[in-house]
Amino acid sequence: MSEKRKEKKMLKAERARVRSEIGDIRDKLDCAWSAFDNITDHAVMDAAIYEISALQSRYNCAVKDLKALYPQEGNTDG
Repeated sequence: MSEKRKEKKMLKAERARVRSEIGDIRDKLDCAWSAFDNITDHAVMDAAIYEISALQSRYNCAVKDLKALYPQEGNTDG
């Protein structure tokens, strides 16, 4: 298998991995928001807010990583 094919295969696998990670984070965010909606204790509410904030940060990083795996429009390198 040529180097170019190996690179394309690895890139495709990495994109799939990051997409899966984004899906997992979305699922966790949905659960966190659902739990937050049902909380009445203020201390537990603070913990839920921090969890949601952390998950949103992870989501943003994963989206940024996925965008980096796609060439920019107008880029003639690939």
